Amino acid sequence: MSSPERDTPARTLAESLRRWSDDQLAALLRARPDLATPPPHDSSQLASRAATRSSLMRALDDLDQLALTVLEALVVVGGAPRGQVVALVNAAPRAAEASLDLLLARALAWQAPGGVRALSGVADALGTANGIRRRSPDPLPTDTVRARLAELSPKARALLEHVDAHGGEGHSSSARRTVGPADARTPVEELISRRLLLPRDNGVLVLPGEVAVVLRGGRTTSAAVDVVPELATSPRDQAIVDRTAAGAAFDAVRRVELLLDHWSTAPPGVLRSGGLGVRDLKAAARELHVTEAEAALLVELAWGAGLLAEGPTPAGDLAWLPTDDFDAWTAASTATRWSRLVAAWWDSPRVP
Repeated sequence: MSSPERDTPARTLAESLRRWSDDQLAALLRARPDLATPPPHDSSQLASRAATRSSLMRALDDLDQLALTVLEALVVVGGAPRGQVVALVNAAPRAAEASLDLLLARALAWQAPGGVRALSGVADALGTANGIRRRSPDPLPTDTVRARLAELSPKARALLEHVDAHGGEGHSSSARRTVGPADARTPVEELISRRLLLPRDNGVLVLPGEVAVVLRGGRTTSAAVDVVPELATSPRDQAIVDRTAAGAAFDAVRRVELLLDHWSTAPPGVLRSGGLGVRDLKAAARELHVTEAEAALLVELAWGAGLLAEGPTPAGDLAWLPTDDFDAWTAASTATRWSRLVAAWWDSPRVP
């Protein structure tokens, strides 16, 4: 039998976490392992850590489009019953419900007194993935938005839809910021006077989230987000594919060998927090004639394959050095060396 305290919605995420079972907390730390390092002292510290931008960005990277859209709906409504949130999402209700449960389990949202609420910081971390921004501080009711849209001239309506289709933000330095509907002389002023576009600094005009939802038929997206789109493909001759793949494999093997040969004589230092410094990564990219992202991938592959590790230099400093396995690896055939790098990539969390 549940206690009245547990049945009452939590005022904060920390309060919500205090009611979680050990299994729920363990599942959260498995899904968001950065929250466990160092081990949090209590629920308040865990909740605070879960709301940091770095942790939120890692958590958002693991979500699919549907879950991100549900989270965006939470930001738009600013806290609402589950049914209202699900109704905003252009997806099958059962799929949206499952994504909402996932967000709650990962402490990206919690059941507050006013309904399910997104964690603070989520709005900024999300940005405007679907071109929809958070609702205004004093949001207009849906019926009011519909009535004001009906008052617009065709040019003003087209302009508003254009802003919605291009990121939810526009710019006008000439439009008056304080004007009534009867005095509006341009389509932009029509929209400003009805609070369908909100003026910001430097002539920026922002489309409020509640207005975007009405424009999109009561949903945060015009298209369904739970339907996997067809993969766009083009026919290619198998021989060409094989030759291209073999060339890419040879380049990867060659560049890893060049990198570790260079680092055997001029090893980069290990950061105090671990990892490779930004300067050293840029230098590696220049040395290999690749982008920094490609250089980072090659370094991670070398480390994952056991060809690179932390070790002391003659001066006693900790640096990134080739391992003893590197010599044996260079003596092997190209195919053998490539297979070792592929195995390391397969076990890594990096997405190509």
